[in-house]
Amino acid sequence: MKNNLNDLKEKLSTITFVCTTADCWTARRRSFMGITVHWIEPETLQRSGACLGIRQITGSHTYDVLAKTIESVGEEFGILDKISCCVTDSGSNFMKAFKHFSRMMSIYHCLMMPVTMRKRRRMNSTC
Repeated sequence: MKNNLNDLKEKLSTITFVCTTADCWTARRRSFMGITVHWIEPETLQRSGACLGIRQITGSHTYDVLAKTIESVGEEFGILDKISCCVTDSGSNFMKAFKHFSRMMSIYHCLMMPVTMRKRRRMNSTC
């Protein structure tokens, strides 16, 4: 497993931009956050992705806990300055976490745009 982790970190070090996804859930009175990463292979233009991890969250899913968890995983994999988008659900805790996260990390291109908002924009588009 260590080799897979090191291989992923090495691969991500060669990628310029990534997109992440994040979600929280509770099971058996324990809370978790899962984070995935996605990118396009520069040579082949093939989509690629991997699970960065599932972290147990202690306490409530508050914005500061989510922001710290996302920051920690981003630092571990060396992608904080490469995140161009992060897709989550439209929970207010995630929205506030990304406002805090972008200020805290000076990543103003890191967006939190839930899929539902994108669908609404497409449906309301006159093009």
